[in-house]
This record gives sequence, C-alpha cells and structure tokens, in this order.
Amino acid sequence: MDDDTQGEQGSLWERWTRSGLPEKIDRRINHTLHRLLRRVKVAMLKADNRITLWLKKTRTDIDEEDDRIDFSSIIKEKEGR
Repeated sequence: MDDDTQGEQGSLWERWTRSGLPEKIDRRINHTLHRLLRRVKVAMLKADNRITLWLKKTRTDIDEEDDRIDFSSIIKEKEGR
C-alpha cells in the first residue's frame, strides 16, 4: 500500500466514526432506554396505586373501630379531679 492510500483510508477508528454506525447505535440505545424507563415508570405507578388502595382500606378499617384513645376525655377526667 502507498502512503496516499493509507492516508485516505485513515485508521479504523476514523473510518468508524465517519460511518453512520455510531448514530445508529446511539438511536437504538436511546430508543431501548426510553422504552425501559417508560415501563419502569408504569410499574412504579401501579405499585403506588396498590399501596394507596391498601392504605385507604387499612385506614377505613381503623376508622370503623372505636379502639382509638380519646385524649379529650382523658384531659377532662384529670381536670375534674
């Protein structure tokens, strides 16, 4: 090979960076990452909804029970002594 043909071709790295391959790889990674993050977001929202519903159900069960401490009646009893 001549020095002229070697100079025109360049190194493997230079030829690779001038090709369209890095852009294609970048687009594919971005697309895959976007899909993955979107699925993670949906999974987190579903988990949040389930936890919220469970907490609401638990809170409703507690509200129905009358086992809570009534601090106002305790204070009135102490004041009445």
